[in-house]
Amino acid sequence: MTSWRSKWEAVDSAIAKEGPLVIVGLLRLSPAMPFTLCNIILGLTRVDMGSYTLGTAVGLLPFSFVYSYVGSVGQKAASGGMSFDDPLQLTITAVGLVATIALTYKVGHIAQNALKGAQEDAKK
Repeated sequence: MTSWRSKWEAVDSAIAKEGPLVIVGLLRLSPAMPFTLCNIILGLTRVDMGSYTLGTAVGLLPFSFVYSYVGSVGQKAASGGMSFDDPLQLTITAVGLVATIALTYKVGHIAQNALKGAQEDAKK
């Protein structure tokens, strides 16, 4: 029981040290952290509602843009509005899709590294 409590206090102090807004945003950016588990953990810490809400909104923005972009391209392709005969449109779409995937991967990687660093600091 004592080790669980000390681990929990370390997590809570790491969140307080890094700032709840930053930690919530990074948790939302991390694809490895399930939302339900994240919600439970954050609900048991001293994260205030404002930081939780703003961190969630900011952390979900990159993925919202990706989903919107992919949906838009898919809709154009399905409705025949996307012409693959136009090399400029095809190039812009391909570059945009590759950049979106690369950026999503990079942001997720940065978020995971930052969260690991916060956990290691909490253990010290």
